[in-house]
Amino acid sequence: MSEYREEIEPLLSVMVKPRETFRYMIENKKFTYALYTGAVAGVASMLITMYGSVFPAGFGLGDVVYTSIVMGILVFMLTNLVMAFVMTKIGAMVKGKGTFKEMFQTVCMANAPYFWIMPILLFWLQNASHTFFKFDFNFDIETTLKDMIWAYVGLFSVAVATIWSAVLSIIGISETHQISKWKAFGLFLLGSVAILVVNMLFLAV
Repeated sequence: MSEYREEIEPLLSVMVKPRETFRYMIENKKFTYALYTGAVAGVASMLITMYGSVFPAGFGLGDVVYTSIVMGILVFMLTNLVMAFVMTKIGAMVKGKGTFKEMFQTVCMANAPYFWIMPILLFWLQNASHTFFKFDFNFDIETTLKDMIWAYVGLFSVAVATIWSAVLSIIGISETHQISKWKAFGLFLLGSVAILVVNMLFLAV
């Protein structure tokens, strides 16, 4: 039975009380809650990977967002499943107690910072897309102060989300497996290497 008596909103509390939130989510929330959170975060991550790329000819911003939704969810499922599998198997070697399902929930919720910057990315694309993509035009697009502000705010948000997501991952692994943060940090590094290999193979196909 859960030790938490008060209802909390994991998407909010994970930013300030991560350890308590991971335990609460595992014990009280449905599996689909973490799945939906991770899916939105996956879409945001896919948009981030497009930064600095050439804007696809013949596409509109709506097409780019739609592509990010489809590909983001697919890549999210693949990478998070691999990450959870690696964390579960290797974690068991260091006497970790987390199950595959619990670890998958943890990995999804650790991506919560990307969930929160999704609106910023969409506004950035809408209001200053030429600072996000490279356009293959024969003329220059004037960049205003407002455009630069959108770019700096967007890049700063991505940097903060990336760092905080890594921190949440380590805390979540530690809490789910009931191991030290140093062991969790090692598991996180191994999992990150596994994800890098999977992404390289995915892009090579």
